Amino acid sequence: SREARIASRNLELAYPEMSADQREALRRAILSGTARQALETVRFWTHAHPRNLARIVEAHGTQQLDDAIAAGRGVIVVAPHYGNWELLNQWLASRTPLAILYAPPESPIGDAFLNRVRAAHGDPTRVTQIRAEAAGARQLFKWLHGGGVVGILPDQQPKQGDGEFAPFFGRPALTMSLLGRLASRTGAAVLVAWCERVGEDA
Repeated sequence: SREARIASRNLELAYPEMSADQREALRRAILSGTARQALETVRFWTHAHPRNLARIVEAHGTQQLDDAIAAGRGVIVVAPHYGNWELLNQWLASRTPLAILYAPPESPIGDAFLNRVRAAHGDPTRVTQIRAEAAGARQLFKWLHGGGVVGILPDQQPKQGDGEFAPFFGRPALTMSLLGRLASRTGAAVLVAWCERVGEDA
């Protein structure tokens, strides 16, 4: 598959010192984890939010989040693709209205589906989805200037001209620069968050 080929090539670039067998074992683990995460996401999209939130066994840093929101300067929650960010979105939305920057699928049907499932089973006014485009960036600035909370997946590749090349595993990678602009121009607090699976039965 395309995903398997990309994983193999990325592992060759990132870990040239590994043997082919070691990289293959890691590739299989990555693809297995990706498949499990996809199945979890479907479950979180189709189950009621309170039921999903009940699966969270422990939350760290809630006081820092609450304090940053109370300060009224806006909050940027930086959530890399680690663990299940869809459950993290639901947890954040349970505590505060949230704007999410997202890269829309190419299909209008897929885009509509994504908007519907992220708002399903909850209050749709709690989550505002903002498309990753020029008009969307302006919305984010306005949202933060109003003291709002914005969620960003920082490891998404931006369009050519919208980011900067930075070294990653010794190679240049096109990297999002919007996050830095948002933080520096609005004075918003920046918090890093992730939702980690604990235990094989989690």
